[in-house]
Order: sequence, then structure tokens, then C-alpha cells
Amino acid sequence: MATLLDTIKQAIDMEVKGENAYREFAEEATDPFIKTTFSGLADDEVEHRKLLHDYAEQISKGNPLELGKFKDNNPQRIFGMSLNEFKDHAKLGAEQLKPFDAGIQLEKAGIEYYTKALAGAETDEEKTFFESLIVQENMHLDILTKAKEFLSNPQSSFHDMEDWLLDGGI
Repeated sequence: MATLLDTIKQAIDMEVKGENAYREFAEEATDPFIKTTFSGLADDEVEHRKLLHDYAEQISKGNPLELGKFKDNNPQRIFGMSLNEFKDHAKLGAEQLKPFDAGIQLEKAGIEYYTKALAGAETDEEKTFFESLIVQENMHLDILTKAKEFLSNPQSSFHDMEDWLLDGGI
């Protein structure tokens, strides 16, 4: 049976994998929207990794747990694009959308992992920590899913995207 520290170390590895994938997608992208989106997601993965590392250090030192704060959930922060700029964005081809599919799978794997960790959590602090990670992974999943929908068919998706951006995402 894995200890909480083992679970967190595995989670750190997952965040590193996500950051590396998102950085690669950003570097390979020619479209500024894709580049900015995946750069923002990679930056978030760095933040997640830092929080996990801090949490692991607290556990290993036997210190009381202090949970860190995540960035806000506003998808515009990641997209780097205003609502009006979305209106002018061209429909992208299937090849350009492949990174979104890969990112969606990464986020789903993260949600599954953190959900299992939550089920094994023994204290309220541990539960709160894993719940907050699940919220962040769900935010990324929502961002990637909605962005892919929009980029696949901007005309029919714009109304839904407009409501989503104005609401700040999740």
C-alpha cells in the first residue's frame, strides 16, 4: 500500500509529465492561440508541482499542513485572448487539434489519480488538498474541451464559449 508521500511523489511525476507535454505542444504550435493556451497550462502544471513538493516537505518534516493557493480559474488568463479576439479566430484543422486531445487525456488521468488519492485520504487536510487538485485538473479539462470545440467549429460554439468566458469558466 502506497503511503501519502509516495502518492504525492507520483503526483509530482504526473505534473512534470504534463508540463513537458504542454511545453512541447506550445513550442510546436504555429497558431498563437494554441501556443498561448499550452504555455499557460504548462505554467499551471509548474504551480501544481510546487504545491505538491511543498506539501511533501511538510509531511516529511512532520509539520502541520498548510495548503497553498492555486491561481484563479479564469480561462482567459490561460488563453491570453479577449472575447472579441475569439470571434476573429479561424477554424483550425484536425492536425492542429491533436494536442488538445492529448491534453484532455492527461487531465482525465490526473483527475482519476487524484480521485483515488482522495479516497485514500485520512485527514481533512489531505482531503481538502486532493479536492483542490481535482478542481484544478477539471478546470484544465474544461479549458481544453471547450477550446477544442470552439476551434473545431467557431460559429456554432461561439455562443457557448461567450457564456463560459463571461462566467470565468468553471
